[in-house]
Amino acid sequence: MPSQLYQDLLDIEVGTLEALPIESRSTTPCYPYPNLKPTGRRQMMSLRTIVLENDLIRVTVCLDLGGRILYILDKRTGIEILPKMTALDLIEGGSRGAWLPEGIQWMAEREARANALGPVEFLMIEPEEDDQPATLILHELIAGVGISLQVTLELPPDSATIMVAFQLNSRNILGWYANVQPGLRLPGSLATAWLNSETAGFYDPQRDAGVNIEFESPDICAIDESGGELLIRNQPQDAKAVGKRDCNKWVYSITPFSGLGGFSKAVNGLIGFVKPGQLTLLSNADFVGKIFILDKLGNTLEADVTVKSNIPVPLGLPPDSGIPQSILVRDEKKITLWEWTTDEQSLSITPYEQVTSSADLLTLQFVEAPDTIPSRRFLQRRSGGSRAIFYTVEGMLRLGRGEFAQAAHCFEDSLLYNGSDPLAWYSLALAKRLAGDEGENTALLNAHFLAPLEPLLRAEGFLSQPMTMEKEGSPLVAPIANHPEALVEVACFLMEAGLRTDAARWIDEALRHGRIANLLYLQAFLLTHGKNLMTEAAQVIQEAEKMPIEPPHPWRKTELTAIRHLIKCFPEAERLKRVLEIATS
Repeated sequence: MPSQLYQDLLDIEVGTLEALPIESRSTTPCYPYPNLKPTGRRQMMSLRTIVLENDLIRVTVCLDLGGRILYILDKRTGIEILPKMTALDLIEGGSRGAWLPEGIQWMAEREARANALGPVEFLMIEPEEDDQPATLILHELIAGVGISLQVTLELPPDSATIMVAFQLNSRNILGWYANVQPGLRLPGSLATAWLNSETAGFYDPQRDAGVNIEFESPDICAIDESGGELLIRNQPQDAKAVGKRDCNKWVYSITPFSGLGGFSKAVNGLIGFVKPGQLTLLSNADFVGKIFILDKLGNTLEADVTVKSNIPVPLGLPPDSGIPQSILVRDEKKITLWEWTTDEQSLSITPYEQVTSSADLLTLQFVEAPDTIPSRRFLQRRSGGSRAIFYTVEGMLRLGRGEFAQAAHCFEDSLLYNGSDPLAWYSLALAKRLAGDEGENTALLNAHFLAPLEPLLRAEGFLSQPMTMEKEGSPLVAPIANHPEALVEVACFLMEAGLRTDAARWIDEALRHGRIANLLYLQAFLLTHGKNLMTEAAQVIQEAEKMPIEPPHPWRKTELTAIRHLIKCFPEAERLKRVLEIATS
């Protein structure tokens, strides 16, 4: 059957959590996320899932647990590749104090993702033709670090391999972030059985199941088996930090297998198990070729082989010879598909090398943009750095000055040097709209192609519409209304660009979907810079003062600048002072 994907619910008992109050940033390493504490109790929950399926495998992705792959069913054998639990018990540990070591999880930092137990946004793309893959895109704003994560999973119709494009986009123009360590986390029940610079195989003998993970480029850093989990970390050889507006992408393929009776090695999608008298192969594609065997006595033997795709094929080895010295499998074009020697039975784990800071890579200087609100500070290049970020900063400065056509030219220049930056494409589309360009906005299409779930694109859909007097929230904003961080992110971007009118309109709309203290502070901040609007600003502050201190907590420079300014304007606002104390202590 063609590949398909659909939404489903997983009803399962899940350990409950208690969110601890944040007393100070110094005692909350995961700030702006609160620390979590497992209660030791369970509760029946319905978790949202997306299922990708073809004739060979069924993959279950849990949207409410950080978008992890929770289950993989090998339909060829009926074996669950990952342990299927009757309950999900949370344990102490991880970056927030609670952890669930189940499934295949996505890593973005050196520590575990803070939102690994929370919801992610998603987009399902159904195949239009029978030979196209089913596609699922996951997206998350990583609060506190200015990075967004996008994971794209594709399942072709005739393959058991899941293609994964893992993308980290830096949203910063104010510096470098050096703690990025992308990779995967796997359950500890899958023991490392094979590893080189391009592929890693994992196997659970109790279930006769495993996964083989291949890398598009040989930049694997380490396999770490500590803590009851497997951590596959990537570290590119040419950089150890994510720079300003960098867009870093890694491609993996995850191939589940089962029913071979064991596991020896996997290369190019061909998985094999060697035991006395037999070699079992599992291939993604049909092929006809030859097998060459060097036996214990040094004799070379060969035989014709025919392998059918996705079916374990047992091939007889010379009887009474034990394990051969080496085995070579070639196709009819004499291309080597699979090679194995006895010395590959042992495996050494590469130690993890700590990522070092890259603060010394660039000398930066804060400058104040003229004729803009006080929070609008940018970095101006003094030495080093990329041309792309230089033109991006110049474009942002010109947006704030109302020089929209010139800003568009700056973003076009930036894209000449970094065409994979979705925020630069969005900024170009924004500048063209403000400049009154009525032609087809291809920049917006490019931004959608690179990051279809980017919240700024949702905001642009709203801001590009004529203003109305409707009191109800716009359906264009509704898809991200349940993600307060996304609402604040858009407001801060517009304010940093000096677009006060768009920022005020966006904040007013976002508050129709939910009263968020951070947005109220940004609204009051804008009002204090308006003419004769201090009374309105005071009313907004009074509303915020009555709200409990809870997520989302401020961490962006614009948020903190706004709060410091408001404390000067309203020194009696105790909640404001406490929020700033927590965020900066």
